[in-house]
Amino acid sequence: MLNGSLSDATPEAPQILTCFRFVCIILLYTRKWISFQITSREPSLTTEYVSPKGIGASKASVEAFAEKVAVNVGFKIGGNIEDLIERAGGKFVMGSSGQGDTDSGSIIARSTNDFTIFISRHTSLKRDRFTIAHELGHLLLHLGPIQKKDPSAVMRATRWVDKSDESQRRAEWEANWFAAAFLMPKAEFIEAYKAVGIQRVQFDFDVSEMAAQTRAKSLVF
Repeated sequence: MLNGSLSDATPEAPQILTCFRFVCIILLYTRKWISFQITSREPSLTTEYVSPKGIGASKASVEAFAEKVAVNVGFKIGGNIEDLIERAGGKFVMGSSGQGDTDSGSIIARSTNDFTIFISRHTSLKRDRFTIAHELGHLLLHLGPIQKKDPSAVMRATRWVDKSDESQRRAEWEANWFAAAFLMPKAEFIEAYKAVGIQRVQFDFDVSEMAAQTRAKSLVF
């Protein structure tokens, strides 16, 4: 019996397989519910939020900064980024921060140890990891300049930006550069990619295939 397939084991195998798939789906989303604080209400936008602006740093310098942050906080490849954020004073909410982030994520930051990251209900866990790292990039790169001008300012960043505002678009690029390097540091990524290929890399670094492929293309090796 152990040598046969599951479909050979019992006449009820199709029903068992269907139940098994259903249980797997439930477990996947249960993990997501457990990982994040759930809210059924979207926050009010009565607060006047400030959008992040690009700091004009080069891609190389942003990536170097992200890798340095990862080392300083003890974040390992494939590590628990949710735990890191919570230890830093951040909170998670599954849902929208108001508007413009239903299918992605966003952050509302009052300080570097008082912030909330909003996670879309429609994304995978691996996509969520990149979203969290992206919002961490906004927090560490863009909140400081905003509060240098106004210490009481609250930053809100979403993936939807004013396309006519070059500085807002630049801030998104910078947050993406940060996230990629934070989750997939250059030297380690190249070594792993050459040794085991894209499928194993996305597993080891716990990122989506798209994120791994985009990182590989950006490194041009």
